[in-house]
Amino acid sequence: MLAHSTLLTIATEFAAKARGMAMSLVAFAFMGGGGIGTAIGGRLISAGGFTLFYGTYSLALAALVVLAVIVVRDVSSEHERLVSSRAE
Repeated sequence: MLAHSTLLTIATEFAAKARGMAMSLVAFAFMGGGGIGTAIGGRLISAGGFTLFYGTYSLALAALVVLAVIVVRDVSSEHERLVSSRAE
């Protein structure tokens, strides 16, 4: 749920022309991800039990954290650059 509210906040900050697409993409990812995640999780549990499920989940979560840090850092530096160029 924390990721959903963060993604919605970021999506509402897009330019007016891109805002609708961004909001649609966030909503689709949230709803579609729940269904796809459940299907994949069920198969992982059936194939290898909860150890495989939580092991896979922890690796995927670690990869997501690394990706988020990279993306947020890039977006933050771009935002700072835009703000400083407007101030001049």
